[in-house]
Amino acid sequence: MARASASVSAGTTGKRRRNAANASSGTRTSLTSRTPAVDMSGKPTEWDTGRDETVEVNQRALIDKVLARYSGEFTVFRELLQNSDDAGSSAVEIHFETRAYAEKTKAAASSSSSPADAEPSEGDESTRTDKAREDLPDLKTVQVHQWVFKNNGQVFREEDWSRLKKIAEGNPDEEKIGAFGVGFYSLFSVTEDPFVTSGDQWMGFYWKGDQLLARRGMLPAPSPQTSFHMSLRDPAPPPPLFDFARFLASSLTFMARLQEVAVFLDGRRVVRLFKERGAPRGLGVPRGLKVRSPAGGMGVRVVEVTPLHIKADVLRWVYAAGSEKPPPVVPASKPKPAPGAGGFFSSLFSSFASSTPSRTASPLPSAPPPKPVDLLEVVQSKVTLAVYAADVEVKLDKKLERELYRSTKKNPPSRLRYELIYTGKEEYDESRREDERYPFATGSVFQGLRADLDGTGSARIFIGHATGQTTGIGGHMAARFIPTVERESIDLVDRNVAVWNKELLYIGGFLCRAAYMIELANIREAWDALPPEGDSEELKAHLRARALHVLKFFTFHSSTPSSTVSQLLQDAFFASGTSVGFPLMSTAGVRDVKDVRVPDDAFAAFLRRLPVVPAETLAEARAMVDALQARRMLRDIAFDDVLGELRQRPLGETEAAACLRWWVTVHRSGAGNERVRRELLDAAVVAAEGDGGRVVQLAAVQTFLNPRATGA
Repeated sequence: MARASASVSAGTTGKRRRNAANASSGTRTSLTSRTPAVDMSGKPTEWDTGRDETVEVNQRALIDKVLARYSGEFTVFRELLQNSDDAGSSAVEIHFETRAYAEKTKAAASSSSSPADAEPSEGDESTRTDKAREDLPDLKTVQVHQWVFKNNGQVFREEDWSRLKKIAEGNPDEEKIGAFGVGFYSLFSVTEDPFVTSGDQWMGFYWKGDQLLARRGMLPAPSPQTSFHMSLRDPAPPPPLFDFARFLASSLTFMARLQEVAVFLDGRRVVRLFKERGAPRGLGVPRGLKVRSPAGGMGVRVVEVTPLHIKADVLRWVYAAGSEKPPPVVPASKPKPAPGAGGFFSSLFSSFASSTPSRTASPLPSAPPPKPVDLLEVVQSKVTLAVYAADVEVKLDKKLERELYRSTKKNPPSRLRYELIYTGKEEYDESRREDERYPFATGSVFQGLRADLDGTGSARIFIGHATGQTTGIGGHMAARFIPTVERESIDLVDRNVAVWNKELLYIGGFLCRAAYMIELANIREAWDALPPEGDSEELKAHLRARALHVLKFFTFHSSTPSSTVSQLLQDAFFASGTSVGFPLMSTAGVRDVKDVRVPDDAFAAFLRRLPVVPAETLAEARAMVDALQARRMLRDIAFDDVLGELRQRPLGETEAAACLRWWVTVHRSGAGNERVRRELLDAAVVAAEGDGGRVVQLAAVQTFLNPRATGA
């Protein structure tokens, strides 16, 4: 401060001297005369005569301002889960501890050979007596004083300890998600002094004024786990555990290595989630799709699908505590009237009920008291998903590579995976039925993974974990997007980063198109295998429902916060397949969209074979129908379509009459002419109902009876 004061005084004195000199000379000081000369680099010519001074950073203010941008839900756990997955963890434990339990654990740790892992874990829980069924605290009000996060990944190496105490030095490994080096500092949003143990070492952080310091030491016995201890700045209830379980289920889905997450309250496990991947099945790439992105930096090598099973064990205690979020709105089904109810007799009986004096009913036998609810009962549930994935080869020009390295401090990967969660019709319906079976207002813990067919914005972009950016389609997507610093959305502002992200969005649209075509190909195969004769209407209705589900899943709604994301995905969805057909379910099965028409009531009575869009598709997937029409892929019925069917089969008398009525309407509107009329009459053939079923070409009819004139 003394030096700064001296500099200010010297500067003030010099200024006074210059002003005095100017005043004595009678000249005015202009802006030009006060500006020092500069060289080509913008530095003043007196640069070499200056002195260096350090730039000081208020670390507390810096961290607070960084954390102010981390507004997402469960931010601390989001970052720790990602770090655990990057470290190769297969299992994670999250502990919420009250003051009494934390102090008891600390006392036990002082006599334990491994202080870092003295807390009771799952094995300890199984040996307890049923004293655990004593009165349990209210999960909404119980005060938690400490969070502990553990993973079984690779213990910290020297470079990891070094990077832990450096702000903004991200992991340079291009295989890792972390890029900005601020994820660990999200812990300071809840604690003043995080404490980390890993292997045989520990590191604690503490404040001295606005300066953050770290102290490091050796553990008396090594631990195979890495643990993050957070004594809360302000004791508070744990996060809403049901919402937290739902968040963990979604986060676990796209983690590359993490398979299991368990949540404990004072050593008692309340939530356990376990993920199991099936064997991937290679699908190749649908022929004709454009596998390379517009700028040529990315290309799809192969597409595969992998079944994914997630199981959840959640205590009834967690369900009973409820959710802070309102459950999804499910249209209530109207109760069916009892047989014979309604009509005349219904009104008659209701009038009797209103006029007849009420009688005192005999008391019914009292119902047995309800059984006490066992809050420690484990409620088990599961979900099955399909993960479509594109294996992507990356080849960028050197300039873009350098710019991306400058932005992220890591080289872009040479290979990456783009994944899409797809929920099939059967799995979706089962998920809805499971919600109805649940006696809880919260619904299923897997609700966040269910397909979003209505465009409500529940499907997100994942960059390791969920961001705030929605996809606009029915399913979640995960890829190596470069996010904004707070990792809540995709960065489409930085010029070079935007190139990378837009290339990835093309791959996303491509993957959607590939998955759509594969699903429709399976439906077409099943339709074509139906017997030509016999009652197959029920099977056809089932296949039409499956196809409608696929169409709704891949309907692009506006995404948030950036609507550009879904727009680019939709553009790529269509652009990647301009040289191949677009399969669409019609009234005649799966056909190329160029052979399908939008239905029109004016033709319904005589065009029986023309494939048209089913009525349920028009009602439930109107947005996709509109998109196909806007791109001129799906057309209205035209005169050529009428001629095409007339040339294929004879019309019945009723059909022929309907066809002629249509033609009269066209003629009266002025849209018809003699050439068109002649083509229609030449093509139309009528199978007479009488006269032995004689077939007559309309063009051959010279005379006919006018019923009005004959009085018939």
